[in-house]
Amino acid sequence: MAELFDLVHDVVHFYPRLHGPQPRFVIVHAGERLLPELSPMLGLYAQRKLGGRGIEFRLGARVSKATAEDITLDSGETIPSRTLAWTAGNRPNPLVQQVMQPPFAVEPTMQVPGTPGLWALGDCARIPDPTGGVYPPTAQHAIREGKAVARNIAAVLGGRRPVPFRFGGLGVLVSLGHRTAAGEIGGRRVSGFLAWVLWRSVYLSKLPSVEKRLRVLADRTLDLVFPRDIALSTKDDRHA
Repeated sequence: MAELFDLVHDVVHFYPRLHGPQPRFVIVHAGERLLPELSPMLGLYAQRKLGGRGIEFRLGARVSKATAEDITLDSGETIPSRTLAWTAGNRPNPLVQQVMQPPFAVEPTMQVPGTPGLWALGDCARIPDPTGGVYPPTAQHAIREGKAVARNIAAVLGGRRPVPFRFGGLGVLVSLGHRTAAGEIGGRRVSGFLAWVLWRSVYLSKLPSVEKRLRVLADRTLDLVFPRDIALSTKDDRHA
């Protein structure tokens, strides 16, 4: 939502006919606060930043109906809208549902209870963590869960006991637009421009080659000085 908000307001001056009606942005979220993956303080920080730009919130609400003209919330409220961006969670494959029962909880070692020799990890398993919760279905956890399962399977085949999965997480970073972000790294809360730099640095480090990293780094450096690069099509372009 933050990136979409920035994009629209960066290019709206190219479309003078749209200067009358102002674009409206509304976040409908089923939770009681934004960013439940982060601390309540950072969730409130994100809401304050986004709300200060004019983004509206409907917390503790769900969309019950959507048409080409509007959306209807479960409270009965109708919001006129011709653009709906819907983000949804995940659901286990039907094959998983045949061998595991909801809520798809597994042992700390990622063994499926009551089914010797069967292991589950990633999005289709609720793996308990030491704090009493469950590990989130993120890539950084799934990668390490796969390695841990492989070691546990090898241990069982070798007559040894499997080891519970333990991973504290590398951290979570969320972009809030306007060169701001929020997140937690190593248990420490970060926000503002520093968090945004960290967020961009993390994604830059995950690019597959040095060439791509340098290209993206150069583009992002120019982005700090120049406005967003926009390709604008006009009627005159057809005769060029």
